[in-house]
Amino acid sequence: MIDKSTIKILILDDEPFMLKLLARMLANQGFIHVVCCDNGKDALAQLNVESTRPDLILLDLNMPGMDGIEFIRHL
Repeated sequence: MIDKSTIKILILDDEPFMLKLLARMLANQGFIHVVCCDNGKDALAQLNVESTRPDLILLDLNMPGMDGIEFIRHL
């Protein structure tokens, strides 16, 4: 069984309500390493740091600036 407390999750969404909702839902399920970003640039910066590099990414496809598809291209 996987230890939920070791999984790092990145949430990328431009809506603050969705960020808060998803983060709370994940916390209630036992995931404690959750980082929220409201734009693609900040989310990409999380990937460059070993301590914040996520194991799982949840992202919105429709966002201003860098959308989810463009973010995936950068991955």
